[in-house]
Amino acid sequence: VGLMTFEDTVEQYFRNNYNNMFKQAKGILKDHHYAEDAIQDAMYQALKYGGEGVEKLDGWMGMLVYNACRSLAKSIKNKGITMEVDPHLFPVDIFDTAPENLIDVEEAVKSLFPESVERKALILWVVKGYTPAELSKDFGVPQAKLYKMWRELKETLKKNDL
Repeated sequence: VGLMTFEDTVEQYFRNNYNNMFKQAKGILKDHHYAEDAIQDAMYQALKYGGEGVEKLDGWMGMLVYNACRSLAKSIKNKGITMEVDPHLFPVDIFDTAPENLIDVEEAVKSLFPESVERKALILWVVKGYTPAELSKDFGVPQAKLYKMWRELKETLKKNDL
């Protein structure tokens, strides 16, 4: 019996965990076909990346599926197609915020909140696409605190037409 390559490991992971990944993607994208597309993209990204430095395959694959869903939703919305998505996928309505304005969003966070772990976590959520659950686990910031900061940020952005 030979050692499995990374490609074999990824293929086996996708075979063994397809149903869970599908539930995750469908829960986010609310569409069977889009969910399948997102899973295929996540597998492609996994094989393309090669897994160097990946310690926890489950967490990494979950993030790849989440990011694939996010990317697919952006692409679909940019084509003018209306679709329902999980409201937490884009904490600030990214479809009403042009890509160049994401810098303004990050600057708004920096001007609104003092330098802190919470501020860094909020930037990672709003600008970089990490989830509040991940940030809470990784940074120890309560999700409720992130949501409170997010609401304050949204109000500020509305007032300033960003």
